[in-house]
Amino acid sequence: MGAYSFYVSTLLVYFAIDLLCAWSLNLQYGYAGVINFAFIVFQAAGAYAASVVVLGSDTGINSYQTYILGAQVPFPLPLVAAALAGAFLSGVIGLFALRRIRRDYQAAVMLIVSLILYQVVSADIHLFNGSNGLTGVAHPLQGFLNVSLSTYQWYYAAWVLAICVVMYFVVQALCRSSWGRALRAIRDQEDAAASLGLNGTVLRMQVFIIGGAIAGLSGGLLVEFIGAWSPGAWGYAETFVIFTALLVGGVGNNRGMLLGTLIVPILVLQLPTFLPSFGYPGLVDAIQWMVIGLLWMLFLLVRPRGLLPERRFVAPRLDALERSRGWVVRLLTLGRGDDVAQNSYVRTVGAVDPSTARAAALSRAEATATLEPRGESGLSPANTRRPVMVARKLAVRYGGVAAVQDVSLEVYPGEIVGLIGPNGAGKSSVLATLAGQLRAKSGTIEINGRDVTRRSAYARARLGVARTFQTTSEFPGMTVFENLLVSSRGSAGASLWHATARYRTNRAEDRAAEVRAWAVLERFEMTETADAYGAELSGGQRRLVEIMRCLMRDPTVLLLDEPMVGVAPHLVRKITTDLRSVADEGIAMVLVEHALEVVGTLCDRVVVMALGRVIAEGTYAEVVTDRGVRDAYLG
Repeated sequence: MGAYSFYVSTLLVYFAIDLLCAWSLNLQYGYAGVINFAFIVFQAAGAYAASVVVLGSDTGINSYQTYILGAQVPFPLPLVAAALAGAFLSGVIGLFALRRIRRDYQAAVMLIVSLILYQVVSADIHLFNGSNGLTGVAHPLQGFLNVSLSTYQWYYAAWVLAICVVMYFVVQALCRSSWGRALRAIRDQEDAAASLGLNGTVLRMQVFIIGGAIAGLSGGLLVEFIGAWSPGAWGYAETFVIFTALLVGGVGNNRGMLLGTLIVPILVLQLPTFLPSFGYPGLVDAIQWMVIGLLWMLFLLVRPRGLLPERRFVAPRLDALERSRGWVVRLLTLGRGDDVAQNSYVRTVGAVDPSTARAAALSRAEATATLEPRGESGLSPANTRRPVMVARKLAVRYGGVAAVQDVSLEVYPGEIVGLIGPNGAGKSSVLATLAGQLRAKSGTIEINGRDVTRRSAYARARLGVARTFQTTSEFPGMTVFENLLVSSRGSAGASLWHATARYRTNRAEDRAAEVRAWAVLERFEMTETADAYGAELSGGQRRLVEIMRCLMRDPTVLLLDEPMVGVAPHLVRKITTDLRSVADEGIAMVLVEHALEVVGTLCDRVVVMALGRVIAEGTYAEVVTDRGVRDAYLG
């Protein structure tokens, strides 16, 4: 019975520690798309940190070992040191590994980092005793409890499971917050997320450090349980095990991590360790890794979303939001200390009478251009004599190729400027440069009089620039309603501080955004698709989602890159009508489009490009009769 008790308690401890690892990696990969192949390094950092702060000086009883930072601190400070070590190392590695490079390159960098650190720690005996590792780490509070080792393990299992329960609620709250929604947006479409004001680099760094801290904590708990740690315990294969648990349980589902951890690290790896061996030495290990490899391939092919897929967000209905109006207003007022928040929410929701709330919310969305300043800058394009966007002598190069040369453009409030030309004329390059996705080689760009030439895409979005893309860029792993919410909250909703320290106010602002999202969905007759994933929509519906997402930000300038590509004729007419009504509200637009009948219907002014230069400008009727334009199109 004693051996059975020891066996079960050991499995429980390993399960809890592996579960912390799974939640940590799920935050990084499942929510932010960071392929962290160096995950085990952060767990090792926590294990080493917790070890050296309890072993004492390496000149004392542990003089047979050599290590840095020898100290003796009371429990639970070693676990704090472990979490801080994981967070610190994550920050250091993230500074160069999370640069804006392709994610497969990021994964390669992570793997290389883990291999380098493994070799350094193994070879340098002065860090953590080289390849021999550290031993003699005392079990915390064992002397205080004064119980047998078998009984102590049950105490330790209860302690680690309690930490898991707390960590589950912490991680779940983060994932369900507007910050977690912003992480999923950069995971799905980083360029589109930047066009909504989200700084992908900062968001990835935040989740990387939080995940690193949890990994470090798991390492501290593990080393205090087994009493030793060496480089042999943190090979890259251990990271592969946790990734397999994610795939099996369900990427992006924290409850699924319970199932994935139980199946992969426990049933496949740990359980056979305590069973009688059979066959030749090493056979059991070989079978274990074969099973893990088969699980990986099977779930990628048959069930790529895992046993418990990421949960679909169900949009709250407007009548429920109306019932919560009172506490939302109170929370917003408490959180900001003035009447601005309350007035803003009242304008968003509508009249006090709930029966008129839906119509009032829709009316507010339709009138927002004239009632409120546009964009996060607070600047208003009310003075129609002043252009809201000015580009002067733009030049863009791809290596040695000049894609754009000496292009100047002015856009006024409520004006739709068409940018047309044959394929390869440089139209999309101009649009991407105006939005900040491409850096101009020379020239300047101003938004409401501010020079934004060197500002990033997310910074320009915060000043009122919104854009759609040539290839539809809805967030496919998020519902239509979530697409609108992440846009409405923008950089404010992506604030980790706002989502945690100001949780109540953040939730109240989410409610206000939810009401506004319903108003926009009604305006574009898309309410039936509120709970559909972006990936489930037709081409025309995806275009409408992009446009709605832009309008949720109250933009000053809307940049549209071929919005009619792949759209059914009846939706082309609808989108054309919707865009015209949006411009009538005072929003300036720059439209790149090959369908000249759409350009002729929509655009107040047309700029024609060829070979990277502007060759004509005027009304549609003027440019189509221009001989240079005919030559450019017909050759």
